[in-house]
Amino acid sequence: MSLRRFRHASFVAALAAFPFAPFAAAGEGDPQPVVSASVEGDSTISGVPEGEVLWDQLENCTFLATSSQDFTDFGVETECADDFVVPPGVSWALRHIVVDGTYFIFAGPADSVNVVVYESSMGLPSSPVATYDGLTPVAGLGDGDFVLELPAALLLGPGRYWISVQAVMPFFFQGQWLWHVRHGDTELERVFRNPDDFFHTGCTDFDYASDCGFIVGLEKPDHCFALLGEEIEECADLEIIKTASKSRVPIGERLTFILEVSNRGLADAVDVDVEDAIPDEFDIVSVHKPAGWTSSELFGEVKFEKDLMLAGESAVFEIEVRALRARQSVTNVATVESDTPECDPENNEDEVTVRIHSLSDPGIPTLSTLGLALLALLMAAALLRVGRGAL
Repeated sequence: MSLRRFRHASFVAALAAFPFAPFAAAGEGDPQPVVSASVEGDSTISGVPEGEVLWDQLENCTFLATSSQDFTDFGVETECADDFVVPPGVSWALRHIVVDGTYFIFAGPADSVNVVVYESSMGLPSSPVATYDGLTPVAGLGDGDFVLELPAALLLGPGRYWISVQAVMPFFFQGQWLWHVRHGDTELERVFRNPDDFFHTGCTDFDYASDCGFIVGLEKPDHCFALLGEEIEECADLEIIKTASKSRVPIGERLTFILEVSNRGLADAVDVDVEDAIPDEFDIVSVHKPAGWTSSELFGEVKFEKDLMLAGESAVFEIEVRALRARQSVTNVATVESDTPECDPENNEDEVTVRIHSLSDPGIPTLSTLGLALLALLMAAALLRVGRGAL
């Protein structure tokens, strides 16, 4: 699969107004990095996995590109970021990021790529939602058009976010990676920061590119990228983990079943129901629940209920039981469900297995019938030798 991008060369002349600052760490006469440049690229990005395109900013791209790089040989960095919006009423499972970039001065390749997804506050990036350091592009490492696969799908709820892509590489002798810029048609323009200010932009923290001295003749310029994954109905992700205080217990003694329930999704779960059918081999002694939950018990089935479990909320339940009869293994299953659509129903059930033994059989391995017979033969042989010695 390929994604097409469109180049417009009419704005290249505007670069003359941009303040290309010298790179102090480079020696006199050596090639020097730039904060921005005009670099021509291919018309398509190849190696893109099949999938739903959630966000597409690969149209109206120009030859202009800006540095976004961790310069590992100089210990300094630049970082570009651009915003995207997850619409109301849905969530995204973000899996791939496609970035229109290019190498400059030297031909690369990057050692790796860093990606950060930020929350948005006051129209600028704020706290990181997810950080991925050291990614290796699944395609495009050789030419700078990165196709990046996240280690696991990143679940994003409705709202505005910012995405940063940064190549990790030394300037000597791999060069620079620059992120292409496009004609902006979104509410907010791209942002830039240069923490050590070695390019003299004045933007040591994220600020709009136009406020960092980028005079390029574009109205609200953006960066060129696309996001792929799946659009999903806003969902809860209820998970239950079942454990026991002991793996084995004698008849008449107690153990505790522990249920850990959490909502890992982006949506609140409505009418949550946690159930644990206690096996007949146990008698329920007591039940402990967190505040805000109700509990009931009927014929050995314990139920916990709550009207609303917020996204990110967790709860721990304890059911104390007494062992009634011996069993080699007893499996106890617990479940959780709600009226809200589930992101991952596979983690709505869990189980734990324990052993109940008699007081006279604490579970210490015993000799088999064959073993007892062999032991009797050995003892008889020993007695025979003793008798012969006495004669």
